[in-house]
Amino acid sequence: MKKLNLILLFGGMSFEHKVSIKSAKSVYDNIDTTKYNVFLVKIDMHNNWILYKNNSSSFEKIIKTKGEKISLIKKTKPCILNLNTNQIETEVDVVFPVTHGINGEDGRLQGFLKMLSIPFVGPGVLRSAVCINKSFTKQILSFNNILNSKFIILENNILKYEKVVKSLGKNFFIKPNRLGSSIGVKQVKNEKEYIQGVKKCFEYGKVVILEEYIQGREIECAVLGNSKPKASIPGEVLLKKGFYSYTNKYGKQDNVSLIIPAKLTKEQILSIQKIALKTYTTLACKGMARVDVFLKENGDIYVNEVNTLPGFTQISMYPKLWEKTGIPYTKLIDKLINLAIKK
Repeated sequence: MKKLNLILLFGGMSFEHKVSIKSAKSVYDNIDTTKYNVFLVKIDMHNNWILYKNNSSSFEKIIKTKGEKISLIKKTKPCILNLNTNQIETEVDVVFPVTHGINGEDGRLQGFLKMLSIPFVGPGVLRSAVCINKSFTKQILSFNNILNSKFIILENNILKYEKVVKSLGKNFFIKPNRLGSSIGVKQVKNEKEYIQGVKKCFEYGKVVILEEYIQGREIECAVLGNSKPKASIPGEVLLKKGFYSYTNKYGKQDNVSLIIPAKLTKEQILSIQKIALKTYTTLACKGMARVDVFLKENGDIYVNEVNTLPGFTQISMYPKLWEKTGIPYTKLIDKLINLAIKK
């Protein structure tokens, strides 16, 4: 069987650049190289596309080499064009992007790959654009009667604190509207924290979203598939204090525990999987997504966020959830690539 030429695409011009590199390393370390010729391509912070030649078994060593600037073009088939030599490096069969955040997860990259007729892992243009936009996602969920927290959208303005408290309560969250990995997220409990938090969030974009605090267990469920998606067993995020911040996700793990499977009843598991699948299909996702929910004490399930290119590091929930469900990391990569080609 002929090996597929696969671009493992990472980096990108976003605040999640470093997380993306960690995800790429994990995918590279676990991909089946008997099935794929893997070409490592990093998008740097200046939007240069850098091809690293596969001259070492170590991901760290490879990306420390200089690399060469490339572009993707369409000839008879999609190809990698070396901009230094003006020569074609190889044809491309599929792209596995782990480009978290703006310009990589928001539909722009997906549109570029689609124009070149290159199959790629993860949802397409519209789904990616909608799911990274928290306010759009929440409005669609609300319209379809899927529970989620109350919210207020700020566009280059700061609403009076008293009005926010009246609508959301004194304990609420401030989030950049179009970022992941909990970057810029702040939980506030007074007016001073509110003013500071909103000003900080506007540094990440023109739209900020305020969300009510939901008291409940933080549960995550991975979804995989195109027309007939399946949900993994749920996992739980347990924190000693605070919320699941960027530091808790990618820094020291002494404040957080990931419990897989989550300690839930059969009825709770089925309900969470049902909500995850309903959310996935309502947002017309393809390939994969991770659906994060809050399970309240009374049994209500509130959807928190949907991640269309979730983290793929060794400590990330998406691959860990599928591993415990019965799909090892390497097999999961195969399934995602096959879904990309079929899509």
